[in-house]
Amino acid sequence: MSKYKRNFQEVNEQWNDQINFIQESIRAFDNGNEKEARRLATAIRVMFHDSRESLSIYNQLIKWSGKDMIFKSITDIYSPANLISSWLQLALQQSKNGLRYIPNLDESVNRRIFFMNFDDWWNQIIFDDKKNCFTRRDVVLFVANKDGGAHLDSEIKESYANIVKYNSIGWTDSDGKSPSNNPLYTSIRVISQEILDSIKLNLYSPHRVTYINKGHEMEMRFVKQGEKKRYPWSSTEVQKSPETQSIVDKHQKKSRTLYIREYQGENEGKIRVEYIGK
Repeated sequence: MSKYKRNFQEVNEQWNDQINFIQESIRAFDNGNEKEARRLATAIRVMFHDSRESLSIYNQLIKWSGKDMIFKSITDIYSPANLISSWLQLALQQSKNGLRYIPNLDESVNRRIFFMNFDDWWNQIIFDDKKNCFTRRDVVLFVANKDGGAHLDSEIKESYANIVKYNSIGWTDSDGKSPSNNPLYTSIRVISQEILDSIKLNLYSPHRVTYINKGHEMEMRFVKQGEKKRYPWSSTEVQKSPETQSIVDKHQKKSRTLYIREYQGENEGKIRVEYIGK
């Protein structure tokens, strides 16, 4: 008997199931159960990770519909010239029990939020402990595949052990104690929110207009030749010293364009976002 091929409706139902799983786990995470990050990572992996044997739900839907999404990046600007570690999605909170990481979901006017295509978003650097850089893909697959989401390894690679066990990020309280929770779990919470916000924007309206934001230059920098890890950079949008730019210039440059995309709802107002595209 030949294999059964799922139709679009079945694949889309699986997509919606994963969204529901993410929403439920976010509620549990926000109520104090940060281990829900393992379930969040597993759902995200099912939605977006391609392997040699399988195609993600996201790419299966693209094959059916021919439509992709743009993805919200709730991060600060990364600079490889920083002398201290970078953790672009988190904030620190001090309490009577010491320091802890919290999701930095602030979208105030002082924080510029960009949208990106999937590859740029998935492979964007969100941690740099000055020994190793980690992307969204790295964090999601570690938690899902190695840290109890869908599988638990008996040993942890040194690069991940440094960040989750030995505080390679480096922050401590006045007593020298490290933050009490797992920074990768907290980052998974932010990634989950980015996904939900991106899906909501995509569903907001089919009526959209995209135009170039003239006079604003954007690019992607790749930290190592042949690797996918990258970060957005700009000659017009980032304040930097000549020394910083000289470090950035060691990384491979690929051009991008900064767009404005406007979505006009049927009964709601207009949504306007900045989109880094090719």
